[in-house]
Amino acid sequence: EVWDHVPAQLREASTHPSKAVWTALPATSKAKAAALDSALARVNEVGNAVRIAQERLRADKKIGSGLETAVSLVLSPDALFEFSALVQSCVAHVGHLRVEEQLAGLLVVSDFHYRAVEKSTEDRAWQTSENVIAAEGSFLAGAKVVVHPPKGGKCPRCWRFARAEEEELCGRCAAVIKAEL
Repeated sequence: EVWDHVPAQLREASTHPSKAVWTALPATSKAKAAALDSALARVNEVGNAVRIAQERLRADKKIGSGLETAVSLVLSPDALFEFSALVQSCVAHVGHLRVEEQLAGLLVVSDFHYRAVEKSTEDRAWQTSENVIAAEGSFLAGAKVVVHPPKGGKCPRCWRFARAEEEELCGRCAAVIKAEL
């Protein structure tokens, strides 16, 4: 059904999905698979804390959507090193990938940062924090997420709050539109 609404120019340059030939993904090593599984488990632990904090904000009528939030993951310096190493081990083959931007996308928030020290909160209209419930022995033990308003304006295309005030679209959407022209 979607194929019927694809613009003619794009349809001519593409293959119908049911007629496409798909190739299998290359097999990963056991070590790589274990690193990916571990990273997914840690991201899920962080995501659970983010969702708990967001629900608290929804109950207080501070937000409606998760995109109306930004997240700071506050870790100990050692945990910060381990988290960075774990995430980088999963994406080392992709040079242009912005890890924090990808984590924001996975968590469906407008902005995501991880750091060892919590930034000053004086300029925030609201915020809430939640401890990460980590697996026993996990380096995320003692970590917390701080959920707060994003700094940017709402992008009318993707709805993320990542648009600079003087811009019409956020940087990501502007790049997509520019590439399509």
